[in-house]
Amino acid sequence: MALMLSEELMRNMGFQPISASEPIEASFHSLHVYAVKGITIQEGTVLTARDSVSGAPFAFAVGSSVNALCQSLLNDDLADDEVEWAKEHSVGPPYAIVHIGPTVPYSAKSGHVKAEGTGLTTFDAFSSAKVELATLEAQMLPSVITALHCAFSSEEHRVQFNHVVREVFGFTHSQTLVHDIRMLLSATVEVSQSVADEDLRNTVARAANMAANVNPKVSRFFRLASEEQDRLKRFLYFFLSIEIETHQTFRTIDRTAQVARIINSEDRVRLTSLAFFEAQHERWTSLADRFVWCAICVWPQISDADVTGFKRLKKIRNDIAHGSLAEPSEESVRAVQRLAMKLQWHTNEAGVQPAVGYPNPKT
Repeated sequence: MALMLSEELMRNMGFQPISASEPIEASFHSLHVYAVKGITIQEGTVLTARDSVSGAPFAFAVGSSVNALCQSLLNDDLADDEVEWAKEHSVGPPYAIVHIGPTVPYSAKSGHVKAEGTGLTTFDAFSSAKVELATLEAQMLPSVITALHCAFSSEEHRVQFNHVVREVFGFTHSQTLVHDIRMLLSATVEVSQSVADEDLRNTVARAANMAANVNPKVSRFFRLASEEQDRLKRFLYFFLSIEIETHQTFRTIDRTAQVARIINSEDRVRLTSLAFFEAQHERWTSLADRFVWCAICVWPQISDADVTGFKRLKKIRNDIAHGSLAEPSEESVRAVQRLAMKLQWHTNEAGVQPAVGYPNPKT
């Protein structure tokens, strides 16, 4: 429910009505700040990457200082006092910042505004910009966050990106900073491995490449899982990402060609054999069978042990659905997350190679 303030109260707060003859025009951005758990990096490190998801550009930066990262993305500081900011949010370096925007320019012809320092603060004047930003975030953030988790992690070592805060702001054509106070939101979220500069640079580039390629239907559930604290929900969200990836990949397989290569039958019964095995596709509807097909034909990073592990995880999912298991074990949650990340590693085929120091997921 919107909060309505009287004109007198707005004036007492220092706000004046926006004149329709002198509208404020601005394009808006959002920054999503993450505390990175599981790696340590050298002080002063700032690495940035830019790419696009479905044609919409994004950028992110990884390093030891939120202000330095923000400067690299937008030529401005995030916090007036970074030490106090870190204490307030109970976090420490390293950090990652994802930049979404800018939106198209929006013009505010009503609402209220006041000058603060070199910038402007408006009150509920850019609701349409908020809608566009939310749309852009829903389109891009899941892919970017999925890519960061997968690019920085290996089977042996998991790196976590914990959401700290979301900041929203705009810039006028003359680069005056605009804060719309109805749009300033924050969110509560939650063995480190040292990473050399060159390794980190390669991994950042790899994450950008992965973000541009990851399936958005998969990344939606991967992101939900990565930011979820409840063990049951984490397990189910990660499993859903595996299930969607499996069905999507299975549809791309030329099964007739694959069967011909697999069976390598004699000429005397080749046509009969091909017709027989292709006819079996009506039975290839179970998730387990499709997972095996994908492992054989498309996913070189998946081993016999992974197939066995998937079948175990599928049984756990079924036991939960049937009511015979209330909650998966912590080990099962870790296992389903490892497998979900491993399936995403194959999206890096055309991009940057995995960083030195991070095991090649396909080996």
